[in-house]
Amino acid sequence: YFREGIQQTRMYNAIILADLGYCEFKRENLEKALYYYRQVLKTEPTYSVIYDYLGQFYKQEEEWEAAMSYYAKAMQLDPFNDKYEKEYRTLKDMLKGEQNLMK
Repeated sequence: YFREGIQQTRMYNAIILADLGYCEFKRENLEKALYYYRQVLKTEPTYSVIYDYLGQFYKQEEEWEAAMSYYAKAMQLDPFNDKYEKEYRTLKDMLKGEQNLMK
């Protein structure tokens, strides 16, 4: 029971930190958002939602490959979440289009 309690507490903390980070992201306090997101990664690295949030963060920063890597990790952790796959494919198609323009 004790181990289950610790695991639940870590997950609750991760959810709270992720939500705080997302609020800061929406308020465009990007440094604070990234701070909270990194805390989640330390607390609960298997929480797929944080990789979605990091994907959104790097997508806004126009760091497409970083965003793709976070969506890929989110898909790995939660393969049945269609949103992660959709975001990943959108970024992949966008990068492919940019590469074609450079040729």
